[in-house]
Amino acid sequence: MEEKIHHLEQGVLSGDREAVRTACRQLLEAGMPPQKIVRFGLLPCMDTLGQQLSRREKFIPQIMMSARAVQDGIDLLSPLIVGPDVLSLSETVVLGTVSGDIHTIGKTLVSIMLRSAGFHVVDLGTNVPPEKFVAAARENNSHIIAISAMLTTTVTGMKKTIRALREAEESDQWHIIVGGAPVNGRFAREHNAEYAADAVETVNLALKACGIDPLPDEKL
Repeated sequence: MEEKIHHLEQGVLSGDREAVRTACRQLLEAGMPPQKIVRFGLLPCMDTLGQQLSRREKFIPQIMMSARAVQDGIDLLSPLIVGPDVLSLSETVVLGTVSGDIHTIGKTLVSIMLRSAGFHVVDLGTNVPPEKFVAAARENNSHIIAISAMLTTTVTGMKKTIRALREAEESDQWHIIVGGAPVNGRFAREHNAEYAADAVETVNLALKACGIDPLPDEKL
């Protein structure tokens, strides 16, 4: 199994889309649950890509090739994760990437993991203005809002979104989770939010907001 995970990682890091699809199929055939392929295969690759970009070992065109390969893996796995055997929760999570930011891969992984844990997810997409987060939380009677940003230049958009949510009448009912490369725990504390380092932590924070213990590994 480790060798197949390694092949998946190599496919992502080299931007080889066919290799990623093949590795995902081989892992499924070997009996690995699709959510574990995401957690132990695709998620670590995203972290590695982010580190390589920050160290300037890779540049945007290479990262985009790898991102497309990850998306192929997501497209193959997501129908198998969001199936009839997941837990059934009544809570809806509103999810989106802040205004000015068009990055979608990390957010999509979070969406898949939330759905695999049984949440309903309203995915607002990318480049989402603050007022749209507020409106979606109200319209869907959601108590959990997950906000993503991948660029340091869009942290301002995240601050504006948090401020808009905190100024709303329903503020006391809303749990705000933030994530992405330019934010951390300190940022979250300073802005009255919670920080999730990855998709799995986002799921566990959402469960905590519902008064539910974190899911065991076999469920994530």
